[in-house]
Amino acid sequence: MKLYNYFISKSIGQRIRLIIAFVALLTFCFFIIKGNIFDKKTDTPNQATSQTEIIEVTTSEATAEVTQTTEPLSFHISIIDVGILVAVVTAYTIHKLRERKRERR
Repeated sequence: MKLYNYFISKSIGQRIRLIIAFVALLTFCFFIIKGNIFDKKTDTPNQATSQTEIIEVTTSEATAEVTQTTEPLSFHISIIDVGILVAVVTAYTIHKLRERKRERR
């Protein structure tokens, strides 16, 4: 209820900015989760595999070995995304500091 009262107490312009910021934050989080958990990485021949499992498959004609590679979960964030996030947080912090300075006068 506090969040609702906070949102209702804002002007129309501030509400629109809050909604835009919230949607941008959700989009940012969505792509981080999607890119790091759900997207499958393509292996290049030069990459070293962290874990190799050898499964022996027995058929009536011959024994074949099938190699399966699995990599541990790794987390990557683009430096551009981090730069944008730092710039937005810095701009917001400067805005708030200037607003407090104006209130003191």
